[in-house]
Amino acid sequence: MEVDPKTLETVGPCIFGPKMPTGFSAHSKTDPKDGRLYSWGFAISGGFSVMKISAAGVLEKMVPLPLPSPANVGFRVKSPNP
Repeated sequence: MEVDPKTLETVGPCIFGPKMPTGFSAHSKTDPKDGRLYSWGFAISGGFSVMKISAAGVLEKMVPLPLPSPANVGFRVKSPNP
């Protein structure tokens, strides 16, 4: 869902396009240098993915990480190192 940053009113669904095969975390992190959004999500089919989304909302990269069992991602850290 998209939220108006000034009024915090709900704008409506925010679609990132057909290349986004999974939902993603509400706790994503934005890079202040370039506006990219870094996130992670669980696919309906199973597994976990880490993704990079451009400031324009285009999925730039998604890396699937298979999981041996269901998991919960709690603590997150974004490092400036590649």
